[in-house]
Amino acid sequence: MERHLLIKNYIRTLGFICPVNLLSEKDQDRIVYCLTHQEEKDNKNRDEWGNWEHVYTVNDFSAPYLDRHISEVLTEAGVKRNNIWPEGNDFAFCLTHDLDVISESDFIQLNRRYRRLFQYATSVKEKARLLPYIVYTRIKSILNPVRNDSLWFYEKWSDVEKSYGFTSTYFVYVAEQNLHYFDCDIMPSDEMQYRGKKIKLSAYIRLLKEEGFEIGLHGSYLTFDNLNFFREQKKRLESITGTPVICTRQHFLHYEIHKTPSIHKDAGINIDSTLGFNTNVGFRAGTSMPYFLAENLIEIPQIMMDGALFNENSLHLNQEQANQKIIEIIDMVEAVNGCLTINFHPNYLNREIWWNSYLFLLSELKRRKAWCGSMEEIFKLVNEVCAE
Repeated sequence: MERHLLIKNYIRTLGFICPVNLLSEKDQDRIVYCLTHQEEKDNKNRDEWGNWEHVYTVNDFSAPYLDRHISEVLTEAGVKRNNIWPEGNDFAFCLTHDLDVISESDFIQLNRRYRRLFQYATSVKEKARLLPYIVYTRIKSILNPVRNDSLWFYEKWSDVEKSYGFTSTYFVYVAEQNLHYFDCDIMPSDEMQYRGKKIKLSAYIRLLKEEGFEIGLHGSYLTFDNLNFFREQKKRLESITGTPVICTRQHFLHYEIHKTPSIHKDAGINIDSTLGFNTNVGFRAGTSMPYFLAENLIEIPQIMMDGALFNENSLHLNQEQANQKIIEIIDMVEAVNGCLTINFHPNYLNREIWWNSYLFLLSELKRRKAWCGSMEEIFKLVNEVCAE
């Protein structure tokens, strides 16, 4: 996107309508540097999953530093700030779920996992070690199909959000081929239970949509730079939902700033929500606001993910610490009238600290009367705000 338009659009999402040249060249440069992820483009460091992570940035990602600075500059210049969120709310939030696991005990899915581990094994010894597991899970999948599972209560996510008057976006994994070591084990034909009935994953996706939840694509690991893979998965999901898919989040947050935006744009995606961190919470581009990556393609950045709060390789917080971190992040987003995008995985339903933290998060957002928007609603709102 052209420099002047990128800056103008960002200023407007902050709630300011003013000439771009009211900002110094230095501040204009800072906006462009952050929102085009120039630091990631210039720095080749990537983590074990091939991703840019918080450890590589020199900026204080723990706070929306760009939002704070530009808001202060324009306020001091006497520019009036308007609230862009509907219903007069001071800030917004977007609830999302990455749906990439639906069972803890399905031997069909376990067999897929072991076969893929076998495919990527680099030694004869490792392949030999995996063979018995492949044979065992295959036999078990035939003789002992899963009849009950500790994860088959996904309606709890839907019902608790509805009880607060909220909705959410489910990013669904549907890849069946061209799979990587890091990919998921589910397929649309796999069975699960929802509201007491055994149904296929594809039927569950349709039910979610019928119940008013938004459906986006959780592109497999290798789609980050492969347009054909991405298009094929998008087409498969659209054949299930019967409607166009316009939003996405990459599996494992596997994203390359040089390549992935063009993949999404060329595939007809309007909204991405990948650009956060796997092992920490915070503001990857210094902003909590949706911003344009290209014409008709916006980023609604992931700010808080459950795994980053609780996993051992991440913040590894206890319940009290997690609640404190949630309050801290909400406070910062509310202070800049921003948008808090949250990612909780449904398969952590049976982990008490995960679930309790989500309930705490929902109650706090309800208490503060924040506006809950879907990806599509936020996309439309941003386009209206930024229109000439």
